[in-house]
Amino acid sequence: MAIAILIGVILVGLAIGSFLNVCIYRIPRQESIVSGSSHCTSCNEKIRWYDMIPVLSYILLKGKCRKCGARISIKYPIVEILNAVLYVCLFYKYQISNDFYIFAITTSIFIVIAMIDYEHQIIPNRLIVLFLLMAILYRMNWFIKLDNNYLVLSDGIIAAFAAFVVFFLLMTFSGGGMGGGDVKLIFPVGLMFGVEQIAYVVLVSSVLASIFAIILIIAKKANRKTPIPFGTFLAMGVYIMILVGM
Repeated sequence: MAIAILIGVILVGLAIGSFLNVCIYRIPRQESIVSGSSHCTSCNEKIRWYDMIPVLSYILLKGKCRKCGARISIKYPIVEILNAVLYVCLFYKYQISNDFYIFAITTSIFIVIAMIDYEHQIIPNRLIVLFLLMAILYRMNWFIKLDNNYLVLSDGIIAAFAAFVVFFLLMTFSGGGMGGGDVKLIFPVGLMFGVEQIAYVVLVSSVLASIFAIILIIAKKANRKTPIPFGTFLAMGVYIMILVGM
């Protein structure tokens, strides 16, 4: 039974990962993620259903468009596999539970945020709102579990506003070092994680971002003024905390 559930988690993770690729491509371009068929970005040929099987189609097509032969980015199967692997990790920690569903959706949201912020230096508002809903669901779930313990709600609310104020001040006085998207995103992060854990999320994210920046500077691909997509590393910090700290 457990093996069957695990296989189901993997297949769902791969399928949702395929949809995440649609979101990553279309959302920054202001395109609908629910209407309009998928197509090759080189020749605009409609992609058939049998060419959209997660990972497998990429392998069978050898990473090329069936019609024009244009290279298909390796990013697509990587996102699909990544989403499935992260789902499996969540499954082993939380089994099938309310927390699993909330964190699985949160993980997928942050994969999209991480990729879009890395590629376009933006964090779309609709993704922040969607994550805010997940944070509210998480807090309400534990509020009910703990017999209407209002400390569960107050901890999240205090963390959300405190983190927002700190990031807003950083944006104001950093001279462009912190983007508006990061400031908006930290609010629901604080709401979900609470006062103590939000500090660890920010610390882990900052360390990862600093390591990335140092590597770029050493490789002479950036300088100290080059903007770093902090949302990408905040996404990593969030997932790490979900696995080890919640």
